[in-house]
Amino acid sequence: MPVELNERYEWRTKERGPILVHHRGDDAAVDSIVKALLAVECPGVDDAVAALSAADGHFAAIIEGPDFLLACVDHCRSIPVFFAEAQGNGPVVSNDARMVKKAADLGRVSEVSALEAAMAGFVTGRHTLFDGLSQLQAGDLMWHDRRSGRTALRQYFV
Repeated sequence: MPVELNERYEWRTKERGPILVHHRGDDAAVDSIVKALLAVECPGVDDAVAALSAADGHFAAIIEGPDFLLACVDHCRSIPVFFAEAQGNGPVVSNDARMVKKAADLGRVSEVSALEAAMAGFVTGRHTLFDGLSQLQAGDLMWHDRRSGRTALRQYFV
């Protein structure tokens, strides 16, 4: 489950113990999320929801732990994050939709999304113009458990 980052968007990467953190935006908010995850022996999606609910600021982050992958955006989605399932290898996550499209080998245009874009000027929800390519919505997180292979999408900010 690769993380693909486009350097053009100026994300930063840092190591915090066993966790690799890719992020952009408010350092204090991302640091508080990482600190909360490190405080738990075996963090799960509920721990991520709690950590993100307590975070304040504008950010996007992709956090890689030994047993998990967390992708998240702030309450107003000030910085986008895109993802797709990659043929049995877990999700591909990126700050660039084109990189996800290429890594997951996606190419089919969604007829419903194309119609939405033509009629409204935008695509709704997590959808994009391509089938299988999704984006996190405001206050969303994506949690991938590397042990079970399961991926969960949650809205932590309501």
